[in-house]
Amino acid sequence: AAFMSAFGSVNDIGRGSLGEAALDVADALTWGASRHRVDVDNCNLLLLFGTGAAAESNSLFLWYARHIADARERGMKLIVIEPRLSSSAAVADEWIRINPGTDAALALAMINVLIQKGLVDYDFIKNATNGPYLVDVSSGYFLRRGGKPLIWDKKGSRAVPWDSEGVEPALTGSYLIDGKECKPAFQLLCEVVERYTPEEAARITGVPADRIVDLAEEFGRRAQIGSTMLLEGHTIPYRPVAAEFYRGVCAHQHGALYSRAILLLNVLVGNIDAVGGLSMMNVGEGDDISGMLKTPPYNVRFPPERFDLKDSFYPLAYYGVRQQVSLSILQPERYLLPYRVEAMMIYYANPVLQTPGEELQIEAFKKVPFLFTVDCFMSETAEMADVVLPDRTYLERFDLVPIHTPTHRGHALRQPVVEPLYNTRHIVDILIDIAEKVGFLYGEGGFNDHLNRRLGLRGKYKLNLNEKYTNEEILDRLCRSLYGDEYDLEWFKKNGVKAEALKPLQRYVRYRQNGRVYRIHLYSETIKEAGDALKREVERLGLEWKNYRYYQPLPIYVEPSGHNSDPSFDLRLITYKVVEHTLSRTAQNPWLMELYGLGVPGLEEPRLIISSIDAERRNIKDGDEVWVESPSGKTKVRVFVVEGLKPGVVGLPAHFG
Repeated sequence: AAFMSAFGSVNDIGRGSLGEAALDVADALTWGASRHRVDVDNCNLLLLFGTGAAAESNSLFLWYARHIADARERGMKLIVIEPRLSSSAAVADEWIRINPGTDAALALAMINVLIQKGLVDYDFIKNATNGPYLVDVSSGYFLRRGGKPLIWDKKGSRAVPWDSEGVEPALTGSYLIDGKECKPAFQLLCEVVERYTPEEAARITGVPADRIVDLAEEFGRRAQIGSTMLLEGHTIPYRPVAAEFYRGVCAHQHGALYSRAILLLNVLVGNIDAVGGLSMMNVGEGDDISGMLKTPPYNVRFPPERFDLKDSFYPLAYYGVRQQVSLSILQPERYLLPYRVEAMMIYYANPVLQTPGEELQIEAFKKVPFLFTVDCFMSETAEMADVVLPDRTYLERFDLVPIHTPTHRGHALRQPVVEPLYNTRHIVDILIDIAEKVGFLYGEGGFNDHLNRRLGLRGKYKLNLNEKYTNEEILDRLCRSLYGDEYDLEWFKKNGVKAEALKPLQRYVRYRQNGRVYRIHLYSETIKEAGDALKREVERLGLEWKNYRYYQPLPIYVEPSGHNSDPSFDLRLITYKVVEHTLSRTAQNPWLMELYGLGVPGLEEPRLIISSIDAERRNIKDGDEVWVESPSGKTKVRVFVVEGLKPGVVGLPAHFG
């Protein structure tokens, strides 16, 4: 980010939109920052929606796997909800086989049951969320007075500002205020989930209605709503249940809506930043006027500035839209882009293999006049580059890595375990040389200046704007700026880690700031605002772009468009991660491919998993070569017949293109 900002480009685009970005967006829209974790050490019931956190994959996989294993030993119940019998599902108390892309329908039906059964933390909804805030039904926005959202006071039978003292906020009902019909946000949630009965959710998800009811009731009852714990003199809410999710939920077409549905399932039992519940980890700053945690700003600007269409067609894509880049390169006029890509740098990524539509990526990169990559391997993308600059692998380099778990904060130093094999260099040293030769390393607004801002270097630790540094020199300043001169780079080389256990008020109830509670966004006015702004712009420009319809302040289930295509396509394809591989970065390693194949000859190659039931119906045998075809394209692959897969579903690992 510092390099691109100093260069003067807005096109700093990460890979997260292909995986977990919708989760991060949902977190940011609900409490102002990302990314949440589960307080596994104190959890008694953990639901995993589409994540292999217990044994396979997650952004905090090793921590989760170890702590979930420990929690299982002490008696925590684990329920895994996904179509495939993953390694996590294999060690769970129960595997619930759900239809792909329907997790939101299940979560919303569970919310419905919780409300019907009264298994809701009403105190938390009243005091720590915007659930009592009155919404003008006609506009979809909060009713305000003097900038402050209003609530309905049941004692005085009147609308008053949210921070009025001695009031009893209403969570349900309909009220006529200044000629406008208004309802509390929680009332609107109740109305949204009414359509998601257990029976309707069963039709969508394939999970039996009675199991949905039982699952919701167990989740609500085991939350121990109203319970507290005394930790170091502080009274902390105790809610030892959590519903966690990851790529299997958020990588779908409407991933942010799905993610919000599962977040609100947690919100309803009051487990947010409670002992045993869902830890926010980071939160937005409290806003004294609205009483809510601030959400990140968004933009709707036309013509677009970025080639991934962030801040224009995708105003809430806080983490970019990588899969859009190739489309924009090929047809910039279609997306109203006022310029073409003249040069492109790709670092530590292989979009030809990782991004959907391999032929599309190749076609797009062929149109880039100058393409260079910085990578450890000659990947499919690197093969297309005009210049390849060799980076060092993680086994050959120094990096300061943040430690960010539910229990600890700090940093660890990644250190070389072997000497660099070839004439490779660390990416930071490469970027410094490029910046110097191009002419934007020094002075105000140069690379050094942006590194100071990005790394938070201040005072004596700031980089001199007119001096050239090495990566290790910058790391030394960063170490000392974080922890003091005693903890320089040499200290980290000897000791490896500087981390501290979090105190109770650092670990829990982070929505309390400066002695007051700031509210979580049960109802997201930010989503409503962004959707309305996008609608105004596309209508002004006469564009056929109807995605604004999905900018809903409360989550809903929207069937992925691929599910209602040609009925002759009667199987649904999922992708998944395996523990032996990381994205596409390890597919060239023969030892890891052998581990992936369990040592069975022929299994080292990627295979399509198919249930024995579906294989028998199609007279397919294990190891057969088949064509997998969709309305978008087709590919040839060998099959692996398995028992642990929901019939009607086939799967490919996400690591091999």
